[in-house]
Amino acid sequence: MEKFRAILLKVLLYGSFLMGTFLLFLYWTFPYTRIFDRVISPIQKRARLKIQVKDLRPHYLTGVSIKSLNIQKQVKKGTAEVQINRIVANLSILPLFLLRQEIQARVEAAQGSLDLTASHRSRIVDVDLKIKDINLGALGPPNSAFRHRSKSDPPRPLLAMIFSPVYGRVNGSVKLKVPLPGAKVATKKTSKKKTRRRRRYRRRGRGLDITKVSGRIKLRINGFSVGPGYFATQQLGEVPVPLVQLGRFVIDIRIDKGRVTIMQCFSKGGAGELFVKGFVVLRRAIPYSYFQGEFRFRVSESFKNGLNTPVLSMLKGLINSMGPGKSGFHLYKGRIPFRGRPRLRRVY
Repeated sequence: MEKFRAILLKVLLYGSFLMGTFLLFLYWTFPYTRIFDRVISPIQKRARLKIQVKDLRPHYLTGVSIKSLNIQKQVKKGTAEVQINRIVANLSILPLFLLRQEIQARVEAAQGSLDLTASHRSRIVDVDLKIKDINLGALGPPNSAFRHRSKSDPPRPLLAMIFSPVYGRVNGSVKLKVPLPGAKVATKKTSKKKTRRRRRYRRRGRGLDITKVSGRIKLRINGFSVGPGYFATQQLGEVPVPLVQLGRFVIDIRIDKGRVTIMQCFSKGGAGELFVKGFVVLRRAIPYSYFQGEFRFRVSESFKNGLNTPVLSMLKGLINSMGPGKSGFHLYKGRIPFRGRPRLRRVY
């Protein structure tokens, strides 16, 4: 019996030593760069992106660390660029014993950070994202290729490549439950007419069904402002956008059963105040979705006085044509489809 124990102990020791040596060998020599290039290359071709990584190395046994990730995309106004300082992603070991995959990642960019936890089980993905002090104005490159109006203009942030310069610091959280295509989700019985309509939407919108996504999104933006800049349109060309200081912007929405309920949405700043109430009905084909609710807003006198240019004076005249409103506020109710004309009526 003692000889058997001694032999068993030697086998366990040698086996543990060989396994540890093998794992250490993989840790030092695993081709992370080649695998990264193999995974990223089809994404670059499909999305027409240019992705560059300065340093890629393992992080403990089940993680990877990426430093200086640079993403570029050609747009009409130049080259949109995103610079990410560091990404650390780890695969959790313990949830694997419960047949659940869980990945934890941390992204450091724009003078802030994003903490992401994503778990996958039974074709349903649970996403938990925490946003900490992301600076929207720092998302762009240090030397943007944006076509400036003059050489003295400062570099534009990333969102200026798409719409107009947007500034502010974002904090909040996003918690979503996303069923993958083919996942079984409990639904209530519907009539034949609604079933035919859903089949028609299903043919139009393939892949992920956004009507089955559920969760909660809470965001707070401090020092939120838009402009000054230019917004490109097909009919009017480049339309100037004035400086709109929205100040503190808060939004809290709940998503469930194809309906996005706005629990809280308001903005208070130098340009005035804005309050939004209502809900968004989601369709599998996104263009058929619509918003139903009300807008209550007030435009400050300082913002009106800043609209003195010949082009912006049209906007000033439109605001003055609304009248004084009730206690300085204007209220509009109605429906705004994602595609088509909005149907709004003025209450006061």
